Amino acid sequence: MPSILLLLAGAPYVARAVDAWSQRRALVWGVAAALLLVAAIGTRTSSSAYVNHTAYEHAMLTDHADDPTMFFYYARTSNESAQPDLARQVLATMPGPPWPEALIMPAFVLSIELSDFRTRDIATAHALEAHSDNPVLRAHAMRWKYQRGEVGAALALALSFGVGDPLCPEVRRQLELWSRQTDLEATRDSIHAAANDMRCAGDPD
Repeated sequence: MPSILLLLAGAPYVARAVDAWSQRRALVWGVAAALLLVAAIGTRTSSSAYVNHTAYEHAMLTDHADDPTMFFYYARTSNESAQPDLARQVLATMPGPPWPEALIMPAFVLSIELSDFRTRDIATAHALEAHSDNPVLRAHAMRWKYQRGEVGAALALALSFGVGDPLCPEVRRQLELWSRQTDLEATRDSIHAAANDMRCAGDPD
């Protein structure tokens, strides 16, 4: 593909060169034809090697075995190809953090879809450690902490959302929902108090 693009980009210049060197026109066209033949053979070879997208992702993973992003792509493609067991296997062998920030949320979502709680926990813990300034990751970490029974840590994360944070109202609604769902009075009171302490944009003075 790069060779084809290079040939297309250089075609006008080759044409002008042919016109300028009329006495060497046969030679220039011969070279151009040879280059096109090489590009065509390369393209055919690549096309025959491309079995399907899953095979392509597997090849990328093999070439970049230390890149967690390649593991995620291969796991996602496997899951989309109705191979959830393979997807779980790939996620289980994905190199641990540090991960690119853009990888954490997709890995978190895919791990939940596959019921891979180990990868979910790794993704969330890494988000808190390395990207606590990301409000979306922090909100998911808050829910994760609460589901693990770490109510105090979840409430501390909730209270980290300031007035100007666009997720502040959503986080407060989550606290209010939790306060209605819990059967433990002490937990209910602490959650209710945290929700009352939150101040979000648009609140009445």
